[in-house]
Amino acid sequence: MTDTRGQLTFGLTRLRQLGAPVAIAPPEADAKLITKADFVRGKADYERTAFEQILANGNIRFGTPEQTETAKVKARNRAKRKTNPLELK
Repeated sequence: MTDTRGQLTFGLTRLRQLGAPVAIAPPEADAKLITKADFVRGKADYERTAFEQILANGNIRFGTPEQTETAKVKARNRAKRKTNPLELK
């Protein structure tokens, strides 16, 4: 197999036999059903506040309060980049 320009050539070396399929368990009976909009909103909230939650739990520590605040600002800026700029106007 080659690409359209003939620069790359691939060859099949062998076929591998796959093992037995793994069963996927359905959700527990007490699982809460949510809409896709609720899921997307929750995911966005998590992405926006995950770093601050990690700091609050004590899983990450910085040497000085200034370093902590700088890290928070960087995390907020990274979260802002994922936002659609058309929604901000």
